[in-house]
Amino acid sequence: MVTSQRVSYDGKAIISLVLGVAALFLIAFPLVAIAPAVAAAVAAVVVACMSRQSLREDPSLAGARLSVLGFVLGWAALVIVTWPLASSLAIQTFAPLSR
Repeated sequence: MVTSQRVSYDGKAIISLVLGVAALFLIAFPLVAIAPAVAAAVAAVVVACMSRQSLREDPSLAGARLSVLGFVLGWAALVIVTWPLASSLAIQTFAPLSR
């Protein structure tokens, strides 16, 4: 007979993953949802960091990969949102110098 142990996942890890996915989903609607996408991305990164600390303190919890994925998705969403803004600001700033 196979007995299975019930694994307890860290709730913050799951929340960070959901926020990271939501941030990437909200980027698809740039005219409506840029501010919520940035808020979700920042929240995903912060909650993922909190989750990593919880996972270090309690080794019985699972979800390290979930929190890492939430962290990566949050940062990816931030880069996707801020890259066009940063590049356009750089072009506007340095374009007059090249004339």
